Amino acid sequence: MNYLTNTKLFWLLPVLVWGALATLSAQWGLNNLDGMAENLAYERAQSMFKLVQMTRLWNAKHGGVYAPVSKTTPSNPYLDDPERDVVTTHGIKLTKLNPAYMTRQIADVAKESSGILFHITSLKPINPGNVPDPWEKIALMSFEQDVPEVLEYIAEDDTPVYRYMGPLFTKKACMKCHEKQGYEVGDVRGGISVTLHAEPIISAQQTARNQVIHIHFTAFILLTATTIILLTKLRQQWQLIQETKEQLAGSEHFLRSITDAAGEGVVTLDKDGTITFANPKAKQLLGWGDPSETTNNQLDKEEHNRIKQSYESVAKAAIRPKSDSASTERENDNNFTHKNGHQIPVSYVATPIMDGSANMGTVILFQDITLRKQMDKTLVRAETMSALGGMVAGVAHEANTPIGVSVTSASHLATITNDLFTAFNENALSRSALKDYLETSHESTTIILSNLERAAKLIKSFKQVAADQASEAKSHFNLKEYIESVLLTLRPELKNTALTVTVHCPDDIQMNSYPGALSQVITNLVMNSKIHAFDQNEAGSLLFDIKKSRDDIHILYSDDGKGISEEYLDDVFAPFFTTRRGKGSSGLGLHISHNLIHTVLKGSITVSSKLNEGSLFTLTIPSSPM
Repeated sequence: MNYLTNTKLFWLLPVLVWGALATLSAQWGLNNLDGMAENLAYERAQSMFKLVQMTRLWNAKHGGVYAPVSKTTPSNPYLDDPERDVVTTHGIKLTKLNPAYMTRQIADVAKESSGILFHITSLKPINPGNVPDPWEKIALMSFEQDVPEVLEYIAEDDTPVYRYMGPLFTKKACMKCHEKQGYEVGDVRGGISVTLHAEPIISAQQTARNQVIHIHFTAFILLTATTIILLTKLRQQWQLIQETKEQLAGSEHFLRSITDAAGEGVVTLDKDGTITFANPKAKQLLGWGDPSETTNNQLDKEEHNRIKQSYESVAKAAIRPKSDSASTERENDNNFTHKNGHQIPVSYVATPIMDGSANMGTVILFQDITLRKQMDKTLVRAETMSALGGMVAGVAHEANTPIGVSVTSASHLATITNDLFTAFNENALSRSALKDYLETSHESTTIILSNLERAAKLIKSFKQVAADQASEAKSHFNLKEYIESVLLTLRPELKNTALTVTVHCPDDIQMNSYPGALSQVITNLVMNSKIHAFDQNEAGSLLFDIKKSRDDIHILYSDDGKGISEEYLDDVFAPFFTTRRGKGSSGLGLHISHNLIHTVLKGSITVSSKLNEGSLFTLTIPSSPM
């Protein structure tokens, strides 16, 4: 290309190329036109023949037609038919036109109007006027040899013509007149010749040839001129491209230096998921050499498979961005496979590489989060113990009221019992005093019993939930009953608020899962709504809507609070993310819930929200995680 655009003789190329193409195309078009005249003559003559043939067949099927006798239409002396001539009631003389006679009438009209000559003929003509000329005789004889039709260009009297003849076959309707000649149905009994003047047809062919030559010559001039102009522009642009390539090479070197110095792993993949680039940090974290190692025949099979598995673990991160050409996929907790086989916990961002609307591949930025996960585990334990501590204080405070009422009622009961004993010992016990004692005693014991049952139920729920949160054991439980137990332990937190909690859950959903993890998730969701979704003393509704499909449980938790801004939706599950820093929020609640759902409960959680329209968390967890 560089040589082509810089040579001074570059204009010769389009002249030669377009000249050759125009010549070949014109020759091909002229070759196609050579047979045009003959084809046109054939089509016109054949169509006229078929038209006359159908007219004759119609006449034969109707046994002939009558026409008034005139100079141009005298009686047919060769028609042997007693009803050949008739007279109408008005005295008009009519004569019957059989197919042959009608054909001659049509031939006269065609000759006068268009100059086309028809002639019906036969080797055994009834009418001497139907005797064939030498050309027609040869054509009729060829029909006897199964030749279907004949067309020939002839120069007669310096007037070129096209002569065509098609055969006439004996049909059942024709036997009335021709049976006595010895014909049978299907025999060739003659033919009709059609003579066309060739000059108009040949003239049309020559006009078309001139047009082909003119069009191709014009196209050659236009295309050659256009190509020379474009090549001139190309010469001007080529130098610019060379300069741009040098600038891009410098930019590429600069960008490569940046990625090489980056503290995060950078990997690019093409649209088929094949890794095309990995920076030094990515190679270091995953133990790779050059991405082309997977095709290096010097590697042994085991080493080859280990590297391939490591590459595939990274390539999976590009699947979801590839399905949506405009999406960026963020993952805070995932695993890539090291070349040596062990798993490396990572967080990554996978972004599609777009060329207009076409997805050309994916770039993945990732970092090792082993240290962060260790810190997360410590923080989860601390957050859990903090939640347990808060739960203990809340339950203790909540249980204090029914126990205090019970103590007061028991003290009052002891006092009136002592008074009753004194009256009894002094023989001063009256019936009315005994009745008052029994009524007061019944009322006090009822108060004591109801309040102690209330405290016992609260303490029982606390013991169960606290034990579950401190344990990682898997067990069977009824989902609705367990959620209600967890919410009971949260009553102290919700007691002084205007929030109502509703649970819609079938009574028969059983789970074989990790209740401690589930209680922590439920607690975090409710407390997140209390802290973030509502102002102090603001009324609101919290709803757990639970359904089961096959082996999965779908928990839809929603509130009608402030909602979450769209700019924060991608970060709600990130560790330490909070909009209430310094106001009692650690930013770990939803992050812990996300981790528990994915790692312990083996499920998923998503969030959708709009400002001032509340939030919806959708949890999907198996009823019995593996």
